[in-house]
Amino acid sequence: DEVAALAAMQYYEGNVVTGTVDSLTFIKGAHQGDMVRLCAQVTYTGRKTIEVRVEVHVQSLDGDLNLINRAYFVMVALPKKEGEPVQLPPLILETEEEKTEWENGNLRDILRKERRADHF
Repeated sequence: DEVAALAAMQYYEGNVVTGTVDSLTFIKGAHQGDMVRLCAQVTYTGRKTIEVRVEVHVQSLDGDLNLINRAYFVMVALPKKEGEPVQLPPLILETEEEKTEWENGNLRDILRKERRADHF
């Protein structure tokens, strides 16, 4: 959650709060003494929301990374000044992977809105 918030705040250059945690996937476990690396990337933006993918890897002593966890956090951007509307900058997509992540984020956003409408 903290890593997602830091990524979202860096993108927005303002404060955010956690809206939801979506698609939390545990692939493997970490063990006591493991060195873990957390990586966060903004994958999708809405009008007021910033979706951040957080991946957790176990890093071996030789530098190899093994993915053990992935989650998508939706952070809600707070107004920078009271009463001022939030203005998120457009997400600049440079690679095919970023475009695919954005399209998938758009689909996740639609599903989240449908679940919220169904009170799920």
